[in-house]
Amino acid sequence: KIVYDAAVAAGAPKNFIQWIDTPSLDGTTTLIQNPKIASILATGGPSMVNAALKSGNPSMGVGAGNGAVFVDGTANVDRAVEDLLLSKRFDNGMICATENSLVIEAPVYDEVMRKLQEQGAYLTPKKDYEKVANFVFKPNAEGYGVNGPVAGMSGKWIAEQSGLKLPEDKDVLLFELDKKNIGEALSSEKLSPLLSVYKAADREDAIEIVRALLNYQGAGHNAAIQIGAQDDPFVKEYADKIEASRILVNQPDSIGGVGDIYTDAMRPSLT
Repeated sequence: KIVYDAAVAAGAPKNFIQWIDTPSLDGTTTLIQNPKIASILATGGPSMVNAALKSGNPSMGVGAGNGAVFVDGTANVDRAVEDLLLSKRFDNGMICATENSLVIEAPVYDEVMRKLQEQGAYLTPKKDYEKVANFVFKPNAEGYGVNGPVAGMSGKWIAEQSGLKLPEDKDVLLFELDKKNIGEALSSEKLSPLLSVYKAADREDAIEIVRALLNYQGAGHNAAIQIGAQDDPFVKEYADKIEASRILVNQPDSIGGVGDIYTDAMRPSLT
């Protein structure tokens, strides 16, 4: 409505943007099956995408993301941390290309974690993991999805609703997980300033973790790597082995993933 009001005030035709005030399955079905629809871009879970593809109208479906970034042992740690926090803070992590998981190579793990916390990230106590997970996620066909009201909300609000008190200078919540936790709620797409963290023994282990995350949820979407030299041959090896349509190198995923600003080789696309 904000965009519509501004556009009309600038001279756009009335009713050129429309919406359903109270979303419902019946309402959505009626809309997408209308024969006057020229094309559909369906962003959501499998049921939404399948409904659009079966609507009888030209459709494109967009599934969930669950992007992971690997911080290689050669990475510029300061830059990696800056990019990561910039990305998680942009729109409170609501962009589907935003990092949902952070995989750190063992030699730089402690340094990355320390600098994240120095710059406003909060290492959530393990005793509180279940409380946060129970509030933020709900089971769905892909494992777990974000509870509707959570998407795009601040870390402080999410913490309060989960029964935690976040320090005033903290805004991104970190959760240290292990490979065996992949498939659990906190390894899922988050659409919020929450970030799961995994320690990789080496590059091979990192690829295994990122592949497992995307195989659980978000295959074909995006992934990223922070590495010392952009022309390091490992970048291509990583890209070849990770099942993602966009592999972002040394940039914040949420902004780099939509193209143009950080990635002029890719045409801008918000979905």
